Amino acid sequence: MSKERLRLGSAWCVLAVLSLFGGTGKVSLAYAAGTIQIEKTYETADKDDSGNGQFENVYEKDGVLYGLTRVTTEIVDTIETAGESYTYTSEIFIDEPEKHMPEQRVEKEDGIYELQKSELLTGKADGRSKYAETDITYQVEYIDNLPAEGTVTVRDEDTGIELQEKLPAIRTITGESYWDDNFSFPITIADYDAEAFLLGDILVPRGAALIDYADELLEYLALPEEYYQVEEIVWAGEEYDEGGMMFRDAVAYGKRKMTEVTVTYGGDIMLPAVDGQFYRCTYVKIGTATGTIYKVKAIATYEEESDVVQPKSFLDWLLDWILKHPIATLGIFLLLLLLVITIILYVLGKKEKGEEEPEIIGDDEEDETEEGKW
Repeated sequence: MSKERLRLGSAWCVLAVLSLFGGTGKVSLAYAAGTIQIEKTYETADKDDSGNGQFENVYEKDGVLYGLTRVTTEIVDTIETAGESYTYTSEIFIDEPEKHMPEQRVEKEDGIYELQKSELLTGKADGRSKYAETDITYQVEYIDNLPAEGTVTVRDEDTGIELQEKLPAIRTITGESYWDDNFSFPITIADYDAEAFLLGDILVPRGAALIDYADELLEYLALPEEYYQVEEIVWAGEEYDEGGMMFRDAVAYGKRKMTEVTVTYGGDIMLPAVDGQFYRCTYVKIGTATGTIYKVKAIATYEEESDVVQPKSFLDWLLDWILKHPIATLGIFLLLLLLVITIILYVLGKKEKGEEEPEIIGDDEEDETEEGKW
């Protein structure tokens, strides 16, 4: 009887607990008209990723709280990954992209790579340079010095602009030599005295042929005979007085040895910055394992909370529940009262049963009884 009462009380207890926690109470938020959308782009290996993990449930802006209402996702790109791959970035160009399309396959030392993905991006080409060189041919004589720098012209194919810059000589090629017959140079002869002229530092007797002193003249001018030859010296005008001294001009005619020399000038010429496009390509080695990475754009919509609900204590929550469910509260109270009565009856029953148990006879008394029978 007592066990039945205990089972009954336990059952009523379970029902009471289920009734207590089986209610449908909800915390509702009131939203104003204000809405905020936050967009994020992320990568994931899960094609069905909801995007919820990218956002907080509550967003605060300017002291106002906004609650997350929904998240929409869109796969904007897929990236095939591989065990062996490399990225190639092209130079920036400003003409048609079709002229700079990346190759579909690239052969490298360790295998053949196939184009997996290419992106056409915009950028500014800053600090560009282009190598250029030009050849300049000179006809030079013994006393000439070749220019150390030459003007080089380069065309920027991207902008169509031509640039000129002085660049150093990088190589020299000596060609054939020949004699130039159109060679002449002036001579000034001083009146030394009544018997002689002074040709440089050479005394020439009056009446002597000047051509007879051609070799001495070349030596005085430091012109080697293997490069210069004087064939004629003629007077050019009469004597004239200058500073109290008499002078007379002459002209030497002859030939000089000329050599054709080609000089190459070259180097890098800096080009102006330019806006353009470039390709960024991903190549994957053929035969390697691949996978897929999804690039997802997620948009979270938040709505302004007009009344922010503060967290409630258990007692506050219990009081609200009792006030909203008076009938259920009365039922639970009666069940608890019945449970208490059941427990009390069970305890009293155990006590009465203990008083009615028979007296236990000791071993000595049992032996004496057996002897009396005999």
